[in-house]
Amino acid sequence: MLSSKTIITTQQFSFSEEEIQDYRKIFDFVRSKYEFYKRHAKLIITSRLHVALPCTAFGIPVILAKDNVDERFSFIESYIPIYSQESYKDIDWSPKAPDIEPMKERLISLAINRIRNTMENTENEKALTALFESRSRQEDYKNSHMVMHKNGHRFEAYASKHWKSKDKEIIKYALWGTSSNNAEYWRELIETSYPNAKLTAMFDRHRRDEKFGITFITPDAMADMPDVYVIVCAVSATTDAMCLFKRLSIAEDRYCIVSDCFISQDEIT
Repeated sequence: MLSSKTIITTQQFSFSEEEIQDYRKIFDFVRSKYEFYKRHAKLIITSRLHVALPCTAFGIPVILAKDNVDERFSFIESYIPIYSQESYKDIDWSPKAPDIEPMKERLISLAINRIRNTMENTENEKALTALFESRSRQEDYKNSHMVMHKNGHRFEAYASKHWKSKDKEIIKYALWGTSSNNAEYWRELIETSYPNAKLTAMFDRHRRDEKFGITFITPDAMADMPDVYVIVCAVSATTDAMCLFKRLSIAEDRYCIVSDCFISQDEIT
Protein backbone atom coordinates (compact mmCIF):
# COMPACT_ATOMS: atom_id res chain seq x y z
CA MET A 1 0.00 0.00 0.00
CA LEU A 2 1.40 3.36 -1.01
CA SER A 3 1.79 6.13 1.52
CA SER A 4 -0.56 9.10 1.17
CA LYS A 5 2.59 11.17 0.67
CA THR A 6 3.68 9.16 -2.37
CA ILE A 7 3.49 10.87 -5.76
CA ILE A 8 3.64 9.01 -9.09
CA THR A 9 4.92 11.31 -11.79
CA THR A 10 6.46 11.07 -15.26
CA GLN A 11 9.12 12.75 -17.34
CA GLN A 12 7.06 12.26 -20.48
CA PHE A 13 4.99 15.22 -21.66
CA SER A 14 3.52 16.53 -24.88
CA PHE A 15 4.07 20.16 -25.83
CA SER A 16 1.96 22.16 -28.24
CA GLU A 17 3.34 23.54 -31.48
CA GLU A 18 3.38 27.00 -29.89
CA GLU A 19 5.37 25.76 -26.89
CA ILE A 20 7.86 23.98 -29.14
CA GLN A 21 8.44 27.19 -31.08
CA ASP A 22 9.21 29.06 -27.83
CA TYR A 23 11.90 26.87 -26.27
CA ARG A 24 11.93 29.03 -23.13
CA LYS A 25 8.53 27.64 -22.12
CA ILE A 26 9.90 24.11 -22.26
CA PHE A 27 13.00 25.10 -20.30
CA ASP A 28 10.83 26.77 -17.67
CA PHE A 29 8.68 23.67 -17.41
CA VAL A 30 11.70 21.39 -16.98
CA ARG A 31 13.18 23.75 -14.40
CA SER A 32 9.92 23.70 -12.44
CA LYS A 33 9.95 19.89 -12.34
CA TYR A 34 13.46 19.79 -10.89
CA GLU A 35 12.62 22.58 -8.46
CA PHE A 36 9.66 20.55 -7.22
CA TYR A 37 11.87 17.50 -6.60
CA LYS A 38 14.49 19.64 -4.89
CA ARG A 39 12.01 21.29 -2.51
CA HIS A 40 9.70 18.39 -1.68
CA ALA A 41 11.21 14.96 -2.42
CA LYS A 42 12.50 12.90 0.50
CA LEU A 43 13.13 9.78 -1.63
CA ILE A 44 13.20 9.23 -5.39
CA ILE A 45 12.52 5.82 -7.00
CA THR A 46 13.26 5.86 -10.72
CA SER A 47 14.78 4.12 -13.71
CA ARG A 48 15.59 7.39 -15.48
CA LEU A 49 19.15 8.70 -15.48
CA HIS A 50 18.04 12.30 -15.96
CA VAL A 51 16.03 11.99 -12.74
CA ALA A 52 18.48 9.96 -10.68
CA LEU A 53 21.55 12.06 -11.45
CA PRO A 54 20.24 15.58 -10.73
CA CYS A 55 18.32 14.40 -7.67
CA THR A 56 21.48 12.77 -6.31
CA ALA A 57 23.24 16.08 -6.94
CA PHE A 58 20.48 17.82 -4.97
CA GLY A 59 21.25 15.56 -2.01
CA ILE A 60 18.03 13.55 -2.32
CA PRO A 61 18.26 9.79 -1.60
CA VAL A 62 17.66 7.87 -4.84
CA ILE A 63 16.76 4.23 -5.55
CA LEU A 64 17.76 3.52 -9.15
CA ALA A 65 16.10 0.40 -10.57
CA LYS A 66 16.88 -0.53 -14.17
CA ASP A 67 17.35 -3.84 -15.96
CA ASN A 68 19.30 -2.74 -19.03
CA VAL A 69 22.21 -0.52 -18.09
CA ASP A 70 24.34 1.19 -20.72
CA GLU A 71 27.55 3.17 -20.49
CA ARG A 72 25.74 6.43 -19.70
CA PHE A 73 25.22 5.11 -16.17
CA SER A 74 28.93 4.72 -15.41
CA PHE A 75 29.06 8.05 -13.58
CA ILE A 76 26.18 7.51 -11.19
CA GLU A 77 27.13 3.89 -10.52
CA SER A 78 30.12 5.30 -8.67
CA TYR A 79 27.79 6.75 -6.05
CA ILE A 80 24.57 4.73 -5.77
CA PRO A 81 23.61 1.10 -6.49
CA ILE A 82 21.81 0.19 -9.69
CA TYR A 83 19.22 -2.48 -8.96
CA SER A 84 18.14 -4.90 -11.67
CA GLN A 85 15.11 -7.16 -11.39
CA GLU A 86 17.29 -9.92 -9.95
CA SER A 87 18.42 -7.67 -7.09
CA TYR A 88 15.11 -6.02 -6.16
CA LYS A 89 15.12 -8.11 -2.98
CA ASP A 90 18.33 -6.34 -1.95
CA ILE A 91 17.02 -2.79 -2.31
CA ASP A 92 17.89 -0.52 0.57
CA TRP A 93 14.62 1.35 1.14
CA SER A 94 16.26 3.86 3.48
CA PRO A 95 19.27 4.98 1.44
CA LYS A 96 21.48 7.90 2.32
CA ALA A 97 22.33 10.52 -0.26
CA PRO A 98 26.05 10.29 -1.12
CA ASP A 99 28.37 13.24 -0.72
CA ILE A 100 29.20 14.29 -4.26
CA GLU A 101 30.20 17.86 -3.48
CA PRO A 102 33.91 17.17 -4.24
CA MET A 103 32.94 15.75 -7.64
CA LYS A 104 30.65 18.71 -8.36
CA GLU A 105 33.56 21.04 -7.66
CA ARG A 106 35.79 19.03 -10.01
CA LEU A 107 33.20 19.17 -12.77
CA ILE A 108 32.70 22.91 -12.34
CA SER A 109 36.44 23.41 -12.49
CA LEU A 110 36.61 21.24 -15.59
CA ALA A 111 33.89 23.28 -17.29
CA ILE A 112 35.62 26.58 -16.45
CA ASN A 113 38.98 25.32 -17.70
CA ARG A 114 37.40 23.98 -20.86
CA ILE A 115 35.98 27.44 -21.57
CA ARG A 116 39.39 28.97 -20.89
CA ASN A 117 41.07 26.17 -22.87
CA THR A 118 43.84 25.71 -20.29
CA MET A 119 46.34 22.84 -19.98
CA GLU A 120 44.96 22.11 -16.52
CA ASN A 121 41.76 21.06 -18.24
CA THR A 122 43.56 18.23 -20.05
CA GLU A 123 44.86 16.76 -16.80
CA ASN A 124 41.42 16.98 -15.19
CA GLU A 125 39.83 15.21 -18.15
CA LYS A 126 42.44 12.43 -18.03
CA ALA A 127 41.86 11.92 -14.30
CA LEU A 128 38.09 11.73 -14.67
CA THR A 129 38.35 9.44 -17.67
CA ALA A 130 40.58 7.07 -15.74
CA LEU A 131 38.16 7.13 -12.81
CA PHE A 132 35.08 6.21 -14.80
CA GLU A 133 36.78 3.74 -17.13
CA SER A 134 37.68 1.63 -14.12
CA ARG A 135 34.11 1.02 -13.03
CA SER A 136 33.35 -2.47 -11.78
CA ARG A 137 30.30 -2.92 -14.03
CA GLN A 138 32.07 -1.82 -17.19
CA GLU A 139 31.86 -5.28 -18.78
CA ASP A 140 28.10 -5.40 -18.09
CA TYR A 141 27.22 -2.16 -19.81
CA LYS A 142 25.18 -2.46 -22.98
CA ASN A 143 25.47 -0.19 -25.97
CA SER A 144 23.18 2.80 -25.32
CA HIS A 145 21.66 2.56 -28.80
CA MET A 146 20.81 -1.09 -28.18
CA VAL A 147 19.20 -0.25 -24.86
CA MET A 148 17.25 2.78 -26.03
CA HIS A 149 16.01 1.64 -29.42
CA LYS A 150 16.62 -1.97 -30.32
CA ASN A 151 14.02 -3.96 -28.40
CA GLY A 152 13.64 -6.25 -31.37
CA HIS A 153 12.61 -9.22 -29.26
CA ARG A 154 9.36 -7.45 -28.37
CA PHE A 155 8.41 -7.11 -32.01
CA GLU A 156 9.43 -10.70 -32.73
CA ALA A 157 7.20 -12.00 -29.94
CA TYR A 158 4.30 -9.88 -31.17
CA ALA A 159 4.69 -10.78 -34.85
CA SER A 160 5.12 -14.46 -34.08
CA LYS A 161 1.72 -14.37 -32.40
CA HIS A 162 -0.19 -12.17 -34.83
CA TRP A 163 1.61 -12.18 -38.19
CA LYS A 164 2.81 -15.76 -38.70
CA SER A 165 -0.44 -16.82 -40.36
CA LYS A 166 -0.34 -13.93 -42.83
CA ASP A 167 2.50 -15.16 -45.03
CA LYS A 168 0.30 -15.10 -48.13
CA GLU A 169 -1.00 -11.54 -47.82
CA ILE A 170 0.45 -8.05 -47.69
CA ILE A 171 0.93 -6.84 -44.12
CA LYS A 172 0.50 -3.08 -44.00
CA TYR A 173 2.25 -1.47 -41.06
CA ALA A 174 3.07 2.00 -39.70
CA LEU A 175 5.88 3.27 -37.50
CA TRP A 176 5.18 5.73 -34.70
CA GLY A 177 8.07 7.54 -33.01
CA THR A 178 11.01 6.96 -35.32
CA SER A 179 14.26 8.90 -35.14
CA SER A 180 17.36 9.14 -37.27
CA ASN A 181 18.79 6.37 -35.08
CA ASN A 182 16.03 3.80 -35.19
CA ALA A 183 13.95 4.18 -38.36
CA GLU A 184 16.21 2.08 -40.56
CA TYR A 185 16.64 -0.50 -37.82
CA TRP A 186 12.91 -1.15 -37.43
CA ARG A 187 12.16 -1.20 -41.13
CA GLU A 188 15.01 -3.63 -41.83
CA LEU A 189 14.07 -5.89 -38.93
CA ILE A 190 10.39 -6.00 -39.84
CA GLU A 191 10.76 -6.45 -43.60
CA THR A 192 13.63 -8.92 -43.33
CA SER A 193 11.60 -11.10 -41.00
CA TYR A 194 8.39 -10.57 -42.97
CA PRO A 195 9.11 -9.86 -46.68
CA ASN A 196 5.39 -9.40 -47.29
CA ALA A 197 5.27 -6.49 -44.82
CA LYS A 198 4.88 -3.06 -46.38
CA LEU A 199 5.50 0.26 -44.61
CA THR A 200 2.49 2.43 -45.46
CA ALA A 201 2.49 5.23 -42.89
CA MET A 202 4.77 7.21 -40.57
CA PHE A 203 3.10 8.70 -37.49
CA ASP A 204 4.30 11.68 -35.47
CA ARG A 205 2.54 14.46 -33.57
CA HIS A 206 4.95 17.16 -34.68
CA ARG A 207 6.98 16.13 -37.72
CA ARG A 208 5.72 16.92 -41.19
CA ASP A 209 8.81 16.01 -43.18
CA GLU A 210 9.24 12.58 -44.73
CA LYS A 211 11.15 9.33 -44.32
CA PHE A 212 11.44 6.55 -46.89
CA GLY A 213 9.41 8.79 -49.21
CA ILE A 214 6.47 8.74 -46.76
CA THR A 215 5.25 12.00 -45.21
CA PHE A 216 4.71 11.98 -41.46
CA ILE A 217 1.06 12.34 -40.44
CA THR A 218 -0.76 12.67 -37.14
CA PRO A 219 -1.42 9.36 -35.33
CA ASP A 220 -5.15 10.19 -35.21
CA ALA A 221 -5.22 9.24 -38.90
CA MET A 222 -5.04 5.57 -37.93
CA ALA A 223 -8.80 5.78 -37.32
CA ASP A 224 -9.15 5.64 -41.11
CA MET A 225 -6.62 2.81 -41.50
CA PRO A 226 -8.37 -0.28 -40.09
CA ASP A 227 -6.03 -2.70 -41.90
CA VAL A 228 -2.73 -1.11 -40.78
CA TYR A 229 -0.65 -2.47 -37.89
CA VAL A 230 1.08 0.14 -35.73
CA ILE A 231 4.57 -0.29 -34.28
CA VAL A 232 5.29 2.25 -31.51
CA CYS A 233 9.06 2.61 -31.23
CA ALA A 234 9.70 5.65 -28.99
CA VAL A 235 9.35 6.02 -25.24
CA SER A 236 8.01 9.54 -25.80
CA ALA A 237 5.05 8.14 -27.77
CA THR A 238 3.93 5.32 -25.48
CA THR A 239 1.54 7.17 -23.17
CA ASP A 240 -0.04 9.03 -26.09
CA ALA A 241 -0.31 5.77 -28.02
CA MET A 242 -2.04 3.86 -25.23
CA CYS A 243 -4.57 6.67 -24.79
CA LEU A 244 -5.24 6.84 -28.53
CA PHE A 245 -5.60 3.07 -28.91
CA LYS A 246 -8.15 3.09 -26.10
CA ARG A 247 -10.05 6.07 -27.49
CA LEU A 248 -10.21 4.57 -30.99
CA SER A 249 -10.90 1.05 -29.67
CA ILE A 250 -7.87 -0.32 -31.51
CA ALA A 251 -7.63 -4.09 -30.95
CA GLU A 252 -4.48 -5.32 -29.18
CA ASP A 253 -3.44 -7.43 -32.16
CA ARG A 254 -3.20 -4.25 -34.29
CA TYR A 255 -0.36 -2.61 -32.39
CA CYS A 256 2.95 -3.41 -30.78
CA ILE A 257 4.80 -1.15 -28.37
CA VAL A 258 8.46 -2.05 -28.69
CA SER A 259 9.82 0.82 -26.61
CA ASP A 260 9.90 1.00 -22.82
CA CYS A 261 6.79 2.34 -21.12
CA PHE A 262 6.30 4.52 -18.07
CA ILE A 263 4.49 2.95 -15.15
CA SER A 264 1.15 4.56 -14.33
CA GLN A 265 -0.75 5.16 -11.11
CA ASP A 266 -3.29 2.50 -12.15
CA GLU A 267 -0.56 -0.13 -12.23
CA ILE A 268 0.46 0.50 -8.61
CA THR A 269 -1.28 -1.66 -6.04
